[in-house]
Amino acid sequence: SHTDDDHHIHQAMGSEQDDHYVHQAMEFEQAHVKRRNEFPVPLFDAACLMLSSCSFLIPANYAYQNGLVMYCITSIVTTVISIMYWYHAIPGWRRNADLIVSKASFGIYFITGLVFIRTINTTIGWPLCAAIIGFYMAANKLWERDSAYWMFFHMMFHFSVAIEQLV
Repeated sequence: SHTDDDHHIHQAMGSEQDDHYVHQAMEFEQAHVKRRNEFPVPLFDAACLMLSSCSFLIPANYAYQNGLVMYCITSIVTTVISIMYWYHAIPGWRRNADLIVSKASFGIYFITGLVFIRTINTTIGWPLCAAIIGFYMAANKLWERDSAYWMFFHMMFHFSVAIEQLV
């Protein structure tokens, strides 16, 4: 015998026919609803990423004030290339330049960080390095899944890079 509770649970779970309609709706959405994450990147997302790219100017200023010319130039070039890309984020030479310069910048800071490492920097540096990689990978996965949250993770990637450059 079915109780009222059993009946309500069955209604809440839905029928096979309901599942069929949900599946059809999802297929329709996938076929006809425009993806959010596509090129060019929406203006709001691009503006947020251009702004977060400017966070690289903080370590550039610190490097300049401390006579660390290589780091100053590296951070300024990274900032300029990043802003150029996010200004009109589409596949092409600006994206390729951003990918190359950002990886070169990461390499410069990572290698010199290993060479001139200090105890406090080890305590902070390794977790920040993991955060940089984690935020970057999460942003890419969220972009592929068409999630609006990709942009926030990419901004956190930018901020983590800026903090790591100061360390």
